[in-house]
Amino acid sequence: MKSNNIVYLFNRENPHTHTAQIEIGLLMLRRQHLLDFEIESIPYDSDRFPTPHLVLAQFDGVRFAFDLLDGYNMSLTTLERFLPEVDVYYKRSCDGATNRQIKGGEKIKPLGLNYGICDPSLRNRFRRFFYNLRHRADSRRRDFTFPEDISERPVFKERDFRILYITRLWDPAESDDARQIEERIRMNGERTDLCRQIREKYPCSVCGLMDSPHAREVAPEFILPTAVTRRQHYLKEMKRSDICIATTGLHKSIGWRFGEYVAASKAIITEKLEYEVPYDFVSGKNYLEFTTPSSCMRHIDELMRHPSQVNAMKQANHDYYNHYLRPDRLVASALSQYISLD
Repeated sequence: MKSNNIVYLFNRENPHTHTAQIEIGLLMLRRQHLLDFEIESIPYDSDRFPTPHLVLAQFDGVRFAFDLLDGYNMSLTTLERFLPEVDVYYKRSCDGATNRQIKGGEKIKPLGLNYGICDPSLRNRFRRFFYNLRHRADSRRRDFTFPEDISERPVFKERDFRILYITRLWDPAESDDARQIEERIRMNGERTDLCRQIREKYPCSVCGLMDSPHAREVAPEFILPTAVTRRQHYLKEMKRSDICIATTGLHKSIGWRFGEYVAASKAIITEKLEYEVPYDFVSGKNYLEFTTPSSCMRHIDELMRHPSQVNAMKQANHDYYNHYLRPDRLVASALSQYISLD
């Protein structure tokens, strides 16, 4: 690769973990001798950059941006000003209809799913490592051990499927926008209703809410203990489960848990996906979509009756992870559309 290949990281003492997947993917490709680059620290300027959840890079003269922001919760004016600085803008939460309303939006392409790759026990070490990269002239240090991934090979079963549904409530009082308040109330009602229905029909499932002041106020009976929701314990429960249920985040984003379910080779039932996921990731093969608690329950019942469908979905998500979602494959798939990886 050319010597002017550069990855630009924002000079922030506490880097956002949103971008860890891209940063680790780039380092994995360098370890595999498919990329060679320097890392340069640059200041974050909110007037220039549309979001701090960006990784910028230049390879073979092609300028890339990787945007890991939830939805389009940014200044679109700032985005329009920034787009001429890059040749392609890969966006985690990507919507073609929205892009067509943005000047230069033809440069915006779907990146794919995001998930929390960093194990909690390594998170501080990970942050220190990238903090050092942002501040040291020598960006080629290689003393970093990549965080253990959460991927799992599919476990095929014919019965006794375990269901996992852990979600949170959004406090309407935290917003002063009437539409957001109404949306949070609706989301909260549907989530508690779904908890109720799953617990009644499938009492052996792991199903409930993360603790919060608002959850304690409106639905204390569904709050799960921290022994279940604390991340290291949640990951153990997730890996033991077969059918995992995902809900949409704020700004209609696809939550990190969805990507974790794919990485762990699970059958997935999810609220309707509002953003594009590339590379033949489709409903019916990789996941089932629901719009109401009742339609979610119908999908659960369907999977419980058809083990072959559960196992096929597990295998499809395992294949997708290894081809397109693993950090090095996610980055390589994006870059290889514009440059050659040798």
